[in-house]
Amino acid sequence: RRQKCGMLQQPDAGVFRLIAANELEDAKQFAAELHSKFQDQALRLHYCENKIANVILQQTAEHVPDPEPIPFEVQCSLADDLPIQKIDLCSLFLHPLQNAAGSAETSGGQRCISCNVQQDKGSVCIQVQCFAENESDLADRHNVLEKIAREYHGTAEISCTGNEYTISVQVFLPENEEASCSTKA
Repeated sequence: RRQKCGMLQQPDAGVFRLIAANELEDAKQFAAELHSKFQDQALRLHYCENKIANVILQQTAEHVPDPEPIPFEVQCSLADDLPIQKIDLCSLFLHPLQNAAGSAETSGGQRCISCNVQQDKGSVCIQVQCFAENESDLADRHNVLEKIAREYHGTAEISCTGNEYTISVQVFLPENEEASCSTKA
């Protein structure tokens, strides 16, 4: 079982009941399964050093719509100590990923989301690709992305090739490190 943050919950009393009932082989197997699930999840859930981005990517990866999961490919290179306000960083990840997930769920054709995040000395580039029926499916939160990008002297755009959409955001990192510690009201 998982909590919303993607971590395994503490095992219920099942393993202890098996031990108390002297079902040692079943208890060993249950403990091994828990250990395996924890290791798989720990390996799968680390995308980058940035804790905020990592949690958002984890939650996106764990969102499994019915009846089929949507493939989610991630390449992310992002430091933990970015001079970007935390609320802005959340929005830069959440808006394109939520739009892409919503579009992929309703898309009748291909279903896939990819997220590529690169950081260099002076900027961060976030690119999310997905399939959608039309651009209006993705435009809901685009104004927020444009506003944040402008605050960091960057750009935000949506481009389309057929029914494959790309949401690209580039922000330039302020030289003032205090920005990473502040948040907006």
